[in-house]
Amino acid sequence: MRSTRLGLAGVAGLLGLGCAPAEPEPGGGDTGGWVARAGHHGSALAVLDGASAIAAVLELGPLTVEPPDASAVHRVGLRYDATAGDPELEISLEQSGTWSEWERATVTFHEGGSFNAHVHWPAPGERVRLRATNAGSRLSFLVVELFDAPLQTVPAAVTEPEVGSSSFALAPASLVRPRSDWGATATPDCGTPHNPAYLTIHHTVTPNNDTTPPAQRIKGIQNYHMNSNGWCDIGYHFLISQDGDRWQGWKTEERSGIHTASHNLHNVGISFLGSYHIAAPPQAQVDGAAPLVKWMSDTYSIPLNRTRVLGHGEWPDNSTSCPGSFLLSRLDEIIDKALAGDAEQHMEIGAGFVTIAGQERDFVKGSSSDVFDVLVGQIVEGEVRLRNGSGRPATDDVLVGYFVEAPYLAPVSYRIEHDLPAKDGESFVLSPADSSGKNPDKGSLPSEGVLDVGVLQPGETVRIVFSLRAEQYSFGSADHPDLRAWVKHVGGYYGEQDGWDDPVETNHAGKILQSHAQLDVFSGHEWRFDGPAGDDVEGWQIGSDLSDLAVNLVDHALAMKSSGGDPSALSPPYTHIDAGMYKEVRLRARQHGEPRAGKLYFRREGEQFAESRAAGFSTIGGGAWEELVVDLSTHAEWSGTVVGLRLDPWEGGSYDGAAAWFDVDWVRADGAVGAGGGGGWSGGGNVGTGGKASGKQGSAVDSDDSGCGCRAAPSDSTESRAGPWLALLLLAGLRRRRG
Repeated sequence: MRSTRLGLAGVAGLLGLGCAPAEPEPGGGDTGGWVARAGHHGSALAVLDGASAIAAVLELGPLTVEPPDASAVHRVGLRYDATAGDPELEISLEQSGTWSEWERATVTFHEGGSFNAHVHWPAPGERVRLRATNAGSRLSFLVVELFDAPLQTVPAAVTEPEVGSSSFALAPASLVRPRSDWGATATPDCGTPHNPAYLTIHHTVTPNNDTTPPAQRIKGIQNYHMNSNGWCDIGYHFLISQDGDRWQGWKTEERSGIHTASHNLHNVGISFLGSYHIAAPPQAQVDGAAPLVKWMSDTYSIPLNRTRVLGHGEWPDNSTSCPGSFLLSRLDEIIDKALAGDAEQHMEIGAGFVTIAGQERDFVKGSSSDVFDVLVGQIVEGEVRLRNGSGRPATDDVLVGYFVEAPYLAPVSYRIEHDLPAKDGESFVLSPADSSGKNPDKGSLPSEGVLDVGVLQPGETVRIVFSLRAEQYSFGSADHPDLRAWVKHVGGYYGEQDGWDDPVETNHAGKILQSHAQLDVFSGHEWRFDGPAGDDVEGWQIGSDLSDLAVNLVDHALAMKSSGGDPSALSPPYTHIDAGMYKEVRLRARQHGEPRAGKLYFRREGEQFAESRAAGFSTIGGGAWEELVVDLSTHAEWSGTVVGLRLDPWEGGSYDGAAAWFDVDWVRADGAVGAGGGGGWSGGGNVGTGGKASGKQGSAVDSDDSGCGCRAAPSDSTESRAGPWLALLLLAGLRRRRG
């Protein structure tokens, strides 16, 4: 017999409020007795989340559920989500060791794929079994609730007919969506008049990442509370959906609701849609709760501390894990945000780059440490995010200015996305603004301009994704090329800011709404050693017999000092040379001491450096600069993609003093097919004088599409994102622009 404890705990993933599986009944042929844990209202609750988990359970036979404390079972409430129709659940009750006949659960609510159902028995039993009889339906979420008392309808204090819900809801419509928005069933005016003094946080035990619209989900909760619990209305005063919207539940917070056993008087219930014993609530949901908590505090003089703002299970005699440990741990954060008051009344902007795998940071160390590095020819995505505070009203059209630093970066295209309806800063889809005729053509985006990103709802984030081409080698000639963005216009709130340094006439944000991100552009087939610091060796490493490898800041050259008879330096891991395009390697170098013979080794992926993959060169010595050409056009192994070079300035012989030094001004793959020879930089009149080669900056190789044999990252790359909203803001602040 398969053990439920071992089998189902792994396969089915029962995700109840601390639900624990029990061993199956010997010979019973069902899935065994799952012990439900304390639920919201003195009931026992078991939860299964996920279609595969539920299918795995039910395929083994009927699911058995029993109370945690051997209390009686008088009735069962069911809440479930299903596709392809009603799964037609049936329930059997065990009474004194005998199972009753299967009874079809009565469906009391069905909207979309959401269902409520229940079964009542005139006499109690010990536990229940459940099975699905419609094999064509597929359950994706299931809550089984066991009640230890017969159904007793909670009487209404006053039996007035429902009128416009706004006349009962004292929370303003600008803060809380009224009952009419979720289609509340008309109910009498329930509850006892009271003065709110406490706030209690709950969760609804509904799916996380819920695809059911919040209005439909809340309507189902009201139906369940009325038909399965026997209450006169939905029990919570307010609900917070996963997108951060706030909803009126109970018709007024000035009457007691039904949410915390024995402690409903003077207590206002706020419930988060979701199951937060198994996952963390979305940030948008946490943020959305803060303005409501602040309003309750301001309106009813409720101190904002953890003696007045409690989780459901923190109340005496309420043995429940509600609102779940993941939400309970966020109550201090909600209180802090509420105390801050206007923290969510503002807009925020951040900028960052979508990193390419292997090139996140320290791709090149030294002055480029902590700066994202890309290679000439690569396509990189730059992100600008703009978030409207959850406590702010909807905006008019928001205009965002941007600047892409040329000639190092060139715009290729862009797209505009937003995170509606989730408002979670993660679930982005194309925004209507993406196809707005007010914006520039995607294929001819200028390096500086303005984009209309449309209207931002409270709590909404808009993301502009710029597709940029790394156009020209920047390291040593620019201070980390920028992607800059600023808010140009939000009507009545901010603007007009017509440029990065333009003063702002209207500013209710309390700060300048601008951000920038930086990167460095390198190449996989050329190295210039122009960095401003001695350790700017652009990824080159000591191979053997070198005691020093650093940049000479007088001549801006890679200086290497030998410590033995076989010195060598290795090119960086990002080396990438198309051997079919480039037929030679050139370097400008100077050798101290007498003339010597050196070698340049190369290797392809999976190869080691070997004599069969080497070509020689000779130096004139005497400390004179010269341009050396290593001709590889007839080398039998020079083909495919070269991923590593090894420079041996000489082979054999140890030297001391000045003679032990070899300096490299620059190295590049050259002799491009069809380019007419040399190309790039030339030594000019400075060759052999110890000065820099003229024309070193702005090589023709940089602006030629064929100039980089590196792999281009696709514009829709899903490699590691720059991170959530706060990470973007932090990234933007890592390095402030100099000058």
